[in-house]
Amino acid sequence: MEESSESSCKGKYFCIIRHGERLDYVDGEEKKDIVEISDPGLSKEGHRQARVGGEYISEFCASKGAKRVKILASPCVRTTQTAVQIAKAIGTLSVTLDNRFVEWMKKPWFLKPLDEIEINALGIDNFKLKYLSEEDQEVTVAYLDNHTEELKEKYPEKMNSATNRYKDAIDEVLESAEMADNDMVIVVTHLFGLECFSEKFHGESANKDYCATSIVEKEEEEWRLLVDCESHWMGKEKKIN
Repeated sequence: MEESSESSCKGKYFCIIRHGERLDYVDGEEKKDIVEISDPGLSKEGHRQARVGGEYISEFCASKGAKRVKILASPCVRTTQTAVQIAKAIGTLSVTLDNRFVEWMKKPWFLKPLDEIEINALGIDNFKLKYLSEEDQEVTVAYLDNHTEELKEKYPEKMNSATNRYKDAIDEVLESAEMADNDMVIVVTHLFGLECFSEKFHGESANKDYCATSIVEKEEEEWRLLVDCESHWMGKEKKIN
């Protein structure tokens, strides 16, 4: 799907997707490739899952005539890498990293305060050099660095705080200029964020798969759940070498 300033899309869509398989959750030789245990990247399978997830979203956009797409992502390594694969699959070659969608900031999922995760420790340019391949660096990745001090003070974050953060961020995006100016906004986040999204829109799925995806559509002034934590499309298993 190519980017276009013109769109025949009649609807508005908000998509949220979990990152691919974490490198620290695999067994065997590949695990030695972990660079920073507190902020792990994707495994080879995780990269494949992200590509297949991107293909699914691309096909969905094509079916709806959605050409103007904005991608937001948690600034963790695994979500950034997932977002880049999705961007390449759908032809929207830019990603914006947004702290509002970062992982629930509590151990064992989040081992350091927000200001110490890799993107803040390295800076955006060194972060991209370290964690994105030369080909993947063709995707423009920008970092908003928003709410950093505020979120740093919340570490370790309580569950109700994380829940409210995710739901407030979703509401903000739904009412944002990004949503008004695009046919679809995609958020690449974590399992807890996906669960909050499903709960907010009265979903019932208990699916916790990597790259599980939910999509809502705006009908008049209401948002309707179309896809609830779906990942059965992963069964088409496109093995990409």
